[in-house]
Amino acid sequence: MPAVQPVSPQPTAPGGGAPAAAPGFDDALAGAQARLGPETRLTLGQMVGLAPPPAGGALAGAQGLQALSGTPSLGGADRHPAVQAAKEYLGVPYLWGGTDPSKGLDCSGFVQRAFADVGVSLPRVSADQGRAGEAVGSLAEARAGDLVYWSGGGSRPNHIGIYLGDGKMLHAPRSGDVVKVDDVRSSPPTAIRRVM
Repeated sequence: MPAVQPVSPQPTAPGGGAPAAAPGFDDALAGAQARLGPETRLTLGQMVGLAPPPAGGALAGAQGLQALSGTPSLGGADRHPAVQAAKEYLGVPYLWGGTDPSKGLDCSGFVQRAFADVGVSLPRVSADQGRAGEAVGSLAEARAGDLVYWSGGGSRPNHIGIYLGDGKMLHAPRSGDVVKVDDVRSSPPTAIRRVM
């Protein structure tokens, strides 16, 4: 008696008839890339970092992966614990006096919250935060995670943010805006402080 060979079930095309090909991973990947558009086309190897990124394009390489994941990469700044914590508040609306991210944060509420998340207690208002920790001599000496503070003048309010390096900072800028990454202001900070 001949041996019985197991038969795997084969999907059939709609309406019966010939077996339909089961969709494979490559088909699913191609379909997802087609829906995302040409500027997001990355191979599986590129997505997991095993192949070089495509040249050019709005979403090339690591920036492409970051844009697809929704959390921006902040380069080496990502290694600073307070920067990692601060990234969680990206997109939170600005609210003057705000300390609750579910309602909104102002600049000092944002800074205080990010550092509290990693166990560092800071004063509530920017003028006091701008005196915390140790002084850093200049922006050229600043490192990711340092506080950058402007005292303002006249009727201008004080402002504080978290330095990221390369002339960038994370901050809650003003009413009608959200916590975001921005260029450090054109006027030099009044103080740069290192609290951790």
